[in-house]
Order: sequence, then C-alpha cells, then structure tokens
Amino acid sequence: MDASLPLSHQIWDMKYRLKDVEGTPVDKAIEDTWRRVAGSLASVEDEACRADHEQAFFDALSGFKFLPAGRIIAGAGTGRDVTLFNCFVMGTVPDDMGGIFDQLREAALTMQRGGGIGYDFSTLRPKGALVKGVGADASGPLSFMDVWDAMCRTIMSAGNRRGAMMATMRCDHPDIEDFIAAKQDAGRLRMFNMSVLVTDAFIDAVRADTAWDLQFDGTVMKSVSARDLWDKIMRATYAYAEPGVIFIDRINARNNLYYCETISATNPCVTADSWVMTDEGPRQVEDLIGKSFSALIHGKPWRSASEGFFRTGSKPVFKLRTQQGQTLRLTEDHPVRVVTRKTRYVIEQEWRQAGSLIEGDEIVLHDHRDATGWDGRYGEDEGYLMGLLMGDGTIRKDKTILSAWPGKAVVGGEWERPGVTGVMVRAEEAARTLPHRSDFAGW
Repeated sequence: MDASLPLSHQIWDMKYRLKDVEGTPVDKAIEDTWRRVAGSLASVEDEACRADHEQAFFDALSGFKFLPAGRIIAGAGTGRDVTLFNCFVMGTVPDDMGGIFDQLREAALTMQRGGGIGYDFSTLRPKGALVKGVGADASGPLSFMDVWDAMCRTIMSAGNRRGAMMATMRCDHPDIEDFIAAKQDAGRLRMFNMSVLVTDAFIDAVRADTAWDLQFDGTVMKSVSARDLWDKIMRATYAYAEPGVIFIDRINARNNLYYCETISATNPCVTADSWVMTDEGPRQVEDLIGKSFSALIHGKPWRSASEGFFRTGSKPVFKLRTQQGQTLRLTEDHPVRVVTRKTRYVIEQEWRQAGSLIEGDEIVLHDHRDATGWDGRYGEDEGYLMGLLMGDGTIRKDKTILSAWPGKAVVGGEWERPGVTGVMVRAEEAARTLPHRSDFAGW
C-alpha cells in the first residue's frame, strides 16, 4: 500500500475493495465499488425497472452522499456467502450446558459469514452457584465468555476481517464486579466490547447512597454499596476504557419499537388482565402499565423499573392451567419454573419456556406466607373465608355455604379427622368478625 495515499483510500483498499483470491483488485476504483453495490441492491427488483433502480442507487452512493454499512460495501455483489448485516444481537443464552453451546455454534456460524454478535450474559448463573442436576458448582458467565473469546480469535470473519463481539451484564448480577474488572487482565476477553446494563433503580440507589442487592433467579447473593459499585465502573472505564454503560431502562423507554421488542432483555409477555402480587396486594397488569411497583417473589418485594409493565403489541397467547385450577395466559417464550426432581428433603427446579411444557409437569407457585401483608379494605379473615368458598364452597345468588365433615369422635375424645375441626374453628372465628344476621349460630 502506497503510504502517500489518503488514509480513506488505504482503509477502502484493506477492508472494502473487492479482490480476487490472489489479492488482485477487481474494483479498480471506488466508482467500481459503488457500481458493484448498486447492482447487487437492484438485483431483487423487477427486470423491467432494475436498471433504473441500479442507477438511482449508484447516484446516491456517488460522491459519498450515502454510505452504507461496512458489511454491505464489503460483501454486496461479491458472490460470497456472507451477511450484509454488520451486527446481530443474539437470542437469550439458556442457563444450561446444551443451550450455551448451541448459542456458541450459532455465534461461530454468524461470525464466519462476517457478522458481529452481541450477547447478554446475565442469564447465566453466577460462579459457585449449585448446578443441581450434576451436583457441581457453576463456573459462572465469565468462564463461558472466555470460550466465546477463544472462538472469535480462531475464526477469520469473511473478508479477512476478524470478528467482533459485544457482551453485557446487568448491574444486579452477582458476578458484576468480576465483569467490571475482567479486562484489567491484559490478555483476557480481547475480542469483546463490554458494557454494564444500568437500570433506573440502580441510579436511584447510587444517588441515595444505599445498599444494592446482587441477585440471580430471585435469590439475593450479596449486597454492596450502590455508590461503590458505580465508582468501580467509572474507575475501570477511565483506566482501561472498559466497561461502558448502557442505560437499559432509558433505551427501552425511548425505543420506537417498544410495542414489539425489549432491547437486550428477555421479553416474555402476559395479558393485561393477568394478576400480579405486589406489596400493596394483588393488582392486574393493566393497572401497572407505566407505573413503578414492587412485585412479591416468594413473599419478598422486588422493585420494577420506572415504567413497570409496558405494551409490546400482539403475539399468540396460550393458557397454562393446573390441575388445582390456577390459570395464566402467556406467550410461548415466557419462562415458567418447573420441578425436575422432588424428594421429602429437596425440590430441584429449572426454568422452561411455556411452549415446551407438557401435560403432567409440576409448576412451582410463589410462597407468600412470609409476606407482611398490606393495607387495604380487607384483611386475613376475609381472605381465609374467600379461599374456603372458592376452594370447596357453594356460592348462590342469595347465600354462600361452607360444609364440613369432621367425622366421628373416637376413644380418648379425639376426632377421626382433627384437621377438619381446625379449619372449622378458624372459619367460624373469621365469620364472627364480619357483619352477620342476628340468628347466626356458627356451624
């Protein structure tokens, strides 16, 4: 390459100019590159107007009035089996070995054809977490990022350009501190650009200088100072230019495709009439759209992002129904907690997409018995009676009826079914706290 040529000419020659297998230029000048790209773009048009479209594309490219993405300039009209898209944000990485390496294979094939790739590794369980199926500890998302990094170094992307990758991790992932410090090792993750997914809730915690929970799958692994964590990100960015930050809540709030996608996040959907348990009691999704709220997960409150639920458009909806009568309408990609193994001592679980559930799968429901309750019109007594009525009562227009069969008394004064009598006592206690007719006499 003649060093006296302008830098732009050198870059065109190295990265975008079409050459044959021996390195001899096919594009003699930049105008040949424009003509090649214009001809390729026009090739899908009707034959009668193809020439006009090609000339229109060429005129737009001439003089650099319009400059397509690099993969288009390098690949269009070359006859090579390459992609014309620069970057791909790949699908969710499943938290299991088979799914992880399926994603690795997809990434390798994408990069082989010239595409850059990006992944959110927040879905992988943290280092040291138990992998119950094999009785081992998880190696953590960064160890799998090392595998991706090695793959990327090995593959020469189309057009003699090595691949590039983007990795993100949520600011509340238990391994986020290791993620922040990863590139301080000069030889590690060289093929990645890395960014922390920063939420509005985290920024609020930084401003308030409060504790920040690092959690996975609803379980808090560690609490740190939000401000200290933010300082670690800033120091690493200043000293090593990594990681960057992505204000993920702000991006999604301003995304003009908000109705059909969520950026860098799993987007399972439920219908607007679905019920959600919050720290203020059960609420329907339609009442939580655009509002921040605290959802109860196994009795503990977890704050949502500032926009709460948001509309995503139309998708096919399925109904999940249990033998006990619970129902939920959701999309097929919605993760559902399923029991994989159960003994008297342990219940092992995993996430599965709703569309892959089969009849007989055991679904894990939330256990809210440790919840402190909420202020509202009704209390525990009304809830206890409503549960009995819905479960085994008779509801008529003019009355509701509860029936019980405690069995017969036996020697020693005990009943055959003592549990039933306990329910009867509790139900009557609840009923007597409520307004009732003057002739009410209990059971």
